[in-house]
Amino acid sequence: MIKKTAIIITGFFLYALPLGAYGGGYEGTRAGQVLKIAGGAAGPAMGGAYTAAGNDISGIHFNPAAAAGIEGFQFEVMRLEWFGDTALNHAVFGMDIGPGSAGVSYTGISIGTMERRLDDTIQHEGTFKAGDSVGSLFYGTGRGPFKAGAAIKYLHSKIDYESASAFAFDIGATAYSGSIRGGLSIRNLGTSMKFIQEKEKLPFSVSAGFCYDFLENFYGTGDINFPSDGETNAAFGAEYTLSAGSVNIPVRAGIRSGKGKKLIEASSAGAGLSHKNYTFDFAWVPYGDIGDTFRFSLKGSF
Repeated sequence: MIKKTAIIITGFFLYALPLGAYGGGYEGTRAGQVLKIAGGAAGPAMGGAYTAAGNDISGIHFNPAAAAGIEGFQFEVMRLEWFGDTALNHAVFGMDIGPGSAGVSYTGISIGTMERRLDDTIQHEGTFKAGDSVGSLFYGTGRGPFKAGAAIKYLHSKIDYESASAFAFDIGATAYSGSIRGGLSIRNLGTSMKFIQEKEKLPFSVSAGFCYDFLENFYGTGDINFPSDGETNAAFGAEYTLSAGSVNIPVRAGIRSGKGKKLIEASSAGAGLSHKNYTFDFAWVPYGDIGDTFRFSLKGSF
């Protein structure tokens, strides 16, 4: 059984390689970039290398198979004050329903007031706002060492008086054998978005990852990502948990490859504080010359 599971984990990576041929575009050139933004703080603190590591509600963005790990009722909420007047709100709720687990999530970005200009002039003609929102339904189930999940997402984007919408789908799977886990996630398969007369595709991507438990309280992760609007890249992360009675303190760090990125720009880090059914997480994620972001999230279960 262990040998069979190990073969399937290896197959995840082999299957992802031909799918990665769809990647290699230019980053940010597809619509619906909000679909690429992860909620929560644990995964981003580890460089986004969370395809195989996520095993509860915090991992659903990276792989919907993580939903299979939800027990009872779980929730996670986050607010991020981003660059300028941009704010990100995220909330996800899930519960087990017999053979599997299901839930809903919401991610929204609001951009502050901007000046409207119809041509290259100093004078502006009023102001406008813009924003994106994503709502999703997800389901995950497992049997033995295997887990699988899927999510359907509705994306709505608005710029001034113009708006566009699209549907997207995620599918994913994980398997474990002893101390190693493997995962495969295919995200943002869906329809195009049409602003006025121009249609744009969504940022489809494929990720394959592994997770290895070095100790009971220490594990490392690695992902290889094939985005349709960017170069193939890799990410690595680690988490070490300190314990004192009923209090756990996970400490996380990660790094992500990228063309032209300096070491500090590619790095990320974070920590958490867990007591009984609640976990508070923090993550620092830098964006080069644009600045640093600091994420704070709260997760709970009943």
